[in-house]
Amino acid sequence: MYPRIPRFRFSNALGLALLASAAAHSQTEPLRLNLQVSNIDRSNSCGTPYFRPQFKITNWGATPARLNQATVRLFFNALPQAPVEFVNADYAVVSNANGSITGGYATAYHFDAPPYTPACRESLYTGSLHVARQQHFIAFQGDVTIPANGGYATVIVQFRRAGGLNPFDVDCDDWTRLNGYNPWTPFEDGPYYSLVRATGGSPGAGYPTHLMCEYTWTAPTNGGRDLSDPWGGVDPCTLTQSQDCPVGPRR
Repeated sequence: MYPRIPRFRFSNALGLALLASAAAHSQTEPLRLNLQVSNIDRSNSCGTPYFRPQFKITNWGATPARLNQATVRLFFNALPQAPVEFVNADYAVVSNANGSITGGYATAYHFDAPPYTPACRESLYTGSLHVARQQHFIAFQGDVTIPANGGYATVIVQFRRAGGLNPFDVDCDDWTRLNGYNPWTPFEDGPYYSLVRATGGSPGAGYPTHLMCEYTWTAPTNGGRDLSDPWGGVDPCTLTQSQDCPVGPRR
């Protein structure tokens, strides 16, 4: 069952005007988010049953950003008889740029979509084979905002394979595999985790497939064309770039 998304009804002209104003505001100031991942257990998913990434979504825009407007997309390579299964997720905790907690939080929830058929096979970015078959999403419920200019939200999610088989990544070719841990840069950018526009997590609303462009604190420069996260907003399977990204060379 997918979680029920609350519906709000505006009963007067003022409410409708506020809604229209918010829509116009969102069009003139697009989201400027960046997704990073950390290996919370410091273990290699190719050799252990554990897969528990921590995601960090940073808002580099000049205005607060609603967390529920973005969804994290993940891919795994697992056969139908031994599927990847969602276990649980912590609450998403929102922090200011200086690391202090704002007190805001959101509920993280999971849903999946039909798998890639045939599976996507990619080795361009790292030189090692990554296979995408199962498609999973982590979305957020609750009207919480990420502070501007470096505020961020973090959430830890946990997956298992067919009840907890060891290793999690039996062929060591998952698109989203985590290999160890770097204590100097615990959160890392990469091509295999993506932000997509939220659609409510309902098949009736359509699965979220629209890649969001990702930014870091140094971007954009050079007329808005230089994104310092070269992987943000690019699908490593199809190599297509998000329509949200500025037109022109990436670097």
